Amino acid sequence: MARPAALLAVLFGLLVSAALPAAGQDAPGGGAPTPAAASGAGGDQGADAVPPSDRVEDDTSSEARKLWRPTAALNVGLPEVAEPPDRATPRSALAAFMDSAAAGDYLRAARVLDLADVPEDQQSSRGSTLARQLHYLLDRKVSIDWHAIPDRRDGGRGDRSGQAEVAPEPRRYIDVAELTLNGRPVGILLERVKPRGQEPLWLFPPTVVEQTPRLYDEQGPSLLQRRLPDLLTQNTVLEVPVWEWMGLVLFAGGCILLGWLVRLVLGVVWRRSDARWTAGLTGQVSTPLIGLVGLVAFKLLIGALLNLTGPILRWIDTATLVAIVLAATWLAIRLVSHAADVVGAPFLGRSESEEDPEARRRLTQISVGKRLMIFIVLVAGIGMGLSFFEESATVGLSFLFSAGAASVILGIAAQSVLSNILAGMQIAITEPVRIGDNVVFEGEWGWVEEITYTYVTIRTWDKRRLVVPHSYFLDHPVENWSKSAPQMIMPVFLHADYHVPVQKVRDKLAELLEAHKDWDHAQAPSLYVTALTPHTVELRALVSARDPLTAWYLHAEVREELLAYLQGLDGGRYLPRRRVQAVDDDGDASADVADRAAGEEGA
Repeated sequence: MARPAALLAVLFGLLVSAALPAAGQDAPGGGAPTPAAASGAGGDQGADAVPPSDRVEDDTSSEARKLWRPTAALNVGLPEVAEPPDRATPRSALAAFMDSAAAGDYLRAARVLDLADVPEDQQSSRGSTLARQLHYLLDRKVSIDWHAIPDRRDGGRGDRSGQAEVAPEPRRYIDVAELTLNGRPVGILLERVKPRGQEPLWLFPPTVVEQTPRLYDEQGPSLLQRRLPDLLTQNTVLEVPVWEWMGLVLFAGGCILLGWLVRLVLGVVWRRSDARWTAGLTGQVSTPLIGLVGLVAFKLLIGALLNLTGPILRWIDTATLVAIVLAATWLAIRLVSHAADVVGAPFLGRSESEEDPEARRRLTQISVGKRLMIFIVLVAGIGMGLSFFEESATVGLSFLFSAGAASVILGIAAQSVLSNILAGMQIAITEPVRIGDNVVFEGEWGWVEEITYTYVTIRTWDKRRLVVPHSYFLDHPVENWSKSAPQMIMPVFLHADYHVPVQKVRDKLAELLEAHKDWDHAQAPSLYVTALTPHTVELRALVSARDPLTAWYLHAEVREELLAYLQGLDGGRYLPRRRVQAVDDDGDASADVADRAAGEEGA
């Protein structure tokens, strides 16, 4: 019983060690951290533990300088506070700074700044200002990942599994956030500093303190915000100042009006233009153009006047960028579609003519090219839109490059779609069929009406639509009557009696074709006996015309006229008939019943 109990104890310990970090973690964001965020969690060293790496004899040795920056004194010009901030670990120092500044105690927050480059007589006044400015930037302009801020004295990342045999590597600098200054990235970090005779502390280094005013001037409150009354700037809704919500609504309405005006002006200009490409352009691009112009103006206005702050408005800013990309994608798709329609318009009317295969080829290339370009623009637009979300980019990359079951399932599910798209590209390149071609597919005769991303539409002779996936279409034979030349030869089959005068029928065929306007004289009149059955002979006549449809009508009319000719030739004597021979009781054959009957009719 001792061994199972020990195993249960070990499992319980592992569960507790895994649960403690979750209880001590703070939600990411720019808000003030809870006390749990500043305390040790999940195996991290708290403020009372001294890591072995700190036990060095000389604070200024090269070994010590890897752990901290030694200094003789620290912030001598700052007044003492009743409750000094906890600066023993990076997380506790950052939490103390954010909590103190959020409470308006900027002097206490300034003790987390290294004011070594500020004159002692100015540290009190300038320290409060610098703390207020840095807090604004961290609280409103970035999202702090508290899980990435270690809670160890030495700044090492603790192993939350509790199974690490090697102590974490101590660090001297901890990255907190990143801002931009004049288009260049600027890191906001904490540095470990050791005053003489004291324990090491974590502070914002002089480099960060020096860049804070310039960062605040570029990304701090806008000129409009500084002139608004405190009633609008101090009161908040969802942690966002009231004036920013009001500005968002006003700017959104004004930008929509601006987009509508731009569309109205361009519509007037395009309607007055005689250029062929402007015909119908207003109806194609009006809606996406209004959206794109309005969103771009909205983004410029909120960047110049509002200077959005807070996590919610940062999401609004990101959503605006995504909406701009999607609107631009929508507009690009409409422009591609309009350009394809304009370029293909001259070939559209000629594609019905069997005498113009070049028009059908061009129309097919334009149709497939348009859809391929739309597909590329759509994929690029969605990819650019998702790239603004760091979480989506991370998830997308991990999903793309992982070999997990989800990727395999998606690949199998998309196999049919991708194969049809690739088959459509193959059809566009090799051109087994073109839009307007006369084809016979699996016994169905019709015309190729449309070639899309994944299927071919065949309009049958009776106005039905046959939709065939590209992969299936390429895997099965198809008769293309318009592939090389529109001229077509059609057979006419007749069944007649064995006594039929073939030469007379052949001469009649030549007479009929000479009198028919649809015969193109490419195929000389020809009629042959092609088969014999027990009761009839099969006659095959060949007729030709300039295109498949005309040839079909010609062969049907010739068949009717030859049938009428046989019906009237010798009273229909040469039409198919069945003969019966009578036999008497002794087995002797009697006269041909059919011949006797014919003789009686002649008498």
